[in-house]
Amino acid sequence: MNLRITAQDFLNNLKDFAKKLSDAGQPSESEEKKTLKKELDEIEQAYNNSPYMTINGKKIAILKPMEDNPLSDEEIAATAENFYAEDKKNKSDKLNDSYADKVRLKEESKAALDKSVEKSAAEIAAKTAEAKSATENDALKRGIARSSIVMEELNGLDKQSIDALGKLYETAAESEAKINSEIDSLKTELSDALNALDGETAVKINEKIKALTAERDKKSAEVLKYNNSLKSETAKQLNEIGKDIDETNSTEYIESNAAKIKKLYSYYYSLGENGAKELTSDEDFVKKYVGSKGYDYLKKIINR
Repeated sequence: MNLRITAQDFLNNLKDFAKKLSDAGQPSESEEKKTLKKELDEIEQAYNNSPYMTINGKKIAILKPMEDNPLSDEEIAATAENFYAEDKKNKSDKLNDSYADKVRLKEESKAALDKSVEKSAAEIAAKTAEAKSATENDALKRGIARSSIVMEELNGLDKQSIDALGKLYETAAESEAKINSEIDSLKTELSDALNALDGETAVKINEKIKALTAERDKKSAEVLKYNNSLKSETAKQLNEIGKDIDETNSTEYIESNAAKIKKLYSYYYSLGENGAKELTSDEDFVKKYVGSKGYDYLKKIINR
């Protein structure tokens, strides 16, 4: 058993142990605290969703600019390529499958040719043997089995057999060469078709890139135009009230902040003597909702 522990393993285990100790030391959040967070979030959401703010009795529309997150040129190129990727793959697979089927048929033709040649060669050999046997039997009957005439006739049959086999193999070789040439032609056709598909797809991708780029640029121009109009409208409203807009002076902000401080005060006050201590430990949490001034105000009234 290998019990070797590396320095990195030791450090990782130490970090895990420290995290467990930290988690164990964290008190579980009470239901009252969860309810407080929920209520504070609801107050903030209501404020953020307000379509206007009121300053000195005048309602000022809150004009929110449009956001624009345009795709980069690289993202547009990737989007265009992905758009045609499946179609290209399907067409490529179809071409390759068709090529494979055609080549399979050609290979089957070569196998059939080999069998046919083997059968024909066997038939030629059998006929030659049969003819030679008949010649020898006839010569025996006539008592001239060893005559030069009979030997010449037998040699003639062998020569006929060799010539026939030669012609058979020559014809078979020509047929096989033709089939191999047809297979090479199929390979060329496939390569040409795949190259054509690449070119066709490249053209489509380029057109898609142009369309997506134009669409992106059009939207960006519309967003810019709209946001510029908002700036103009905001300037108009500022001019009407004669001063800068400060949302912390709006009725909505003041009422929202007061409602949050009221909720926070009720929660920490309900904790009795522990309220001030927990308020101090919750400093970041409280400042998130009411800022530093709100936190200081709460500390002041809780400590009374």
